[in-house]
Amino acid sequence: MIKTARERTGLTQSALANRSGIRQSVISEYESGRREPSVAALDRLLGAAGLTLTLAEAPETLRQVRLLAADLRTILAEYGATNIEVFGSVARGDDHENSDIDLLVDFAPDVGMFDLLRMQSAAEALLGRPVDIVPRASLKSGVADDVRRDAVPL
Repeated sequence: MIKTARERTGLTQSALANRSGIRQSVISEYESGRREPSVAALDRLLGAAGLTLTLAEAPETLRQVRLLAADLRTILAEYGATNIEVFGSVARGDDHENSDIDLLVDFAPDVGMFDLLRMQSAAEALLGRPVDIVPRASLKSGVADDVRRDAVPL
């Protein structure tokens, strides 16, 4: 969420650090998922990017995914995935019982097709539903904006 907000406003991590009063190294840790910001820090960072933090109840499937987010991040990190976001029908709250869960992720450079398949299988076992894992770098420009608009960070 922080990285997306920063990139949408054209800010570097350093510029966001200057505006928010939060060190650039800490912002880097937040964006990579190595550290989790407090609500107050998140509000400061988003405010510095010209956005407002609004808390709302998540749709049911998204709420269930969020309950398992720490386990999901751990499992996917074993295969080289970071910066996990839910997008599509689950993120919008218009999913149904047969909907899959779409995950947008960043990959380490050495992640291959077999790692992606293992990642998908592990995520499906944890979440109990079909999962599509989409590498952020593979998004075509025509759909990238729509995906990013729906994306909800885990």
